[in-house]
Amino acid sequence: MSYRSTSRRDVMRALAIVPTMIAAPVAVSAATAFSSSTADRSAWATAMARYLKVKGEADHFHTTVYEVAERRLEPVSPPYRFPHTARNGSTVEYVLHPHQFSDYEIEPVDMWAFIRPQIEEAKLKYAAYTRECALIGYAEISNRSDTYGDMLADAEADLLNLPAPDLAGIRWKLEHLREVAEGCVIAQEDFDLILADISRIAGEAVA
Repeated sequence: MSYRSTSRRDVMRALAIVPTMIAAPVAVSAATAFSSSTADRSAWATAMARYLKVKGEADHFHTTVYEVAERRLEPVSPPYRFPHTARNGSTVEYVLHPHQFSDYEIEPVDMWAFIRPQIEEAKLKYAAYTRECALIGYAEISNRSDTYGDMLADAEADLLNLPAPDLAGIRWKLEHLREVAEGCVIAQEDFDLILADISRIAGEAVA
């Protein structure tokens, strides 16, 4: 799996928020509020520094290594698509995956003679793809991409689960959820910690 696809596995992992305590605004002493805020800020700053470090490394790897490999492989990467226009004038797009090559073999009559040139071209492209993958070490690149995806998901989850120390922290959480919302459904429970942040900060503000 690629870093770019950080496919939604990483998104869902980042959203694995376990609600702790959802509290309504309460009046607390100024000393208690200060102590809580200081601890929250320290923990948040540490987690944010880790997140930014991981994200910077992941983005750099993605830009300088993974995307370069993807561009190199793109001309021969599966699946292989090609159109075919039948005698009646209708056009169909065929999509060939390498594991399907055996389905298009000649036995004993070539039922796919009308697209045989495209099938053979797809086989040649896949052979070239396999050679290129071995040449550039694509398996290792993909594994490193997965590792960065896991590290980034862990760092994001840590921030989402920590109490936000201020409105900037709450904004980061909301912007993060908005960013990943395109590819998944965010349940009501995913916002519980953010609501708790708002309740806590509102309580401290009026203390």
